Amino acid sequence: MKFVLLIDFTDKARQNPKSIQEFAAKQSESAKSLGVTIEQRYWGIGGMHDIVVVADAPDGNAIAKLITRAQASGNVVPKVMRVRTDEERAEIVKSVTG
Repeated sequence: MKFVLLIDFTDKARQNPKSIQEFAAKQSESAKSLGVTIEQRYWGIGGMHDIVVVADAPDGNAIAKLITRAQASGNVVPKVMRVRTDEERAEIVKSVTG
């Protein structure tokens, strides 16, 4: 399952920019321990979101655990979106419309 995580730093995290890099590295390790693969991390410096992450997870619970761990740090406010390929969407539409 593919997910896009839109991550915004809290004021706490912004006060120590060096800690942000450490936080990202820790989250990668946390993801691995849950069976989540961080496929790509994009830094949105000055953008709408601070980090955009593309992740592959075995299920939604693994992502929920990852997000819960991240939120507990007090450094981020994440938003999660389950995304699908063109083929997956076509299957959904076909099952609904026949």
